Amino acid sequence: MEAWFLSDPKAIKKALNLKKEFKTFHHPETVVSPKEVLANEIEKASNNSKIYINTKHNLLISKEINVENIF
Repeated sequence: MEAWFLSDPKAIKKALNLKKEFKTFHHPETVVSPKEVLANEIEKASNNSKIYINTKHNLLISKEINVENIF
């Protein structure tokens, strides 16, 4: 699931109210440890003010994600 999220940084920025958007991962299925990568990208995009908690944030992100971006 986290790999799919990496394909839509706009959704993550909006869902988590981040200060900036991170780069788009065009082939997220190839990312090793996508949960860790997502956590690192969220921390960087929030200037270390947010810590990714999958049980809390995945629902918020999934509500904003553009399904067309993950295919």
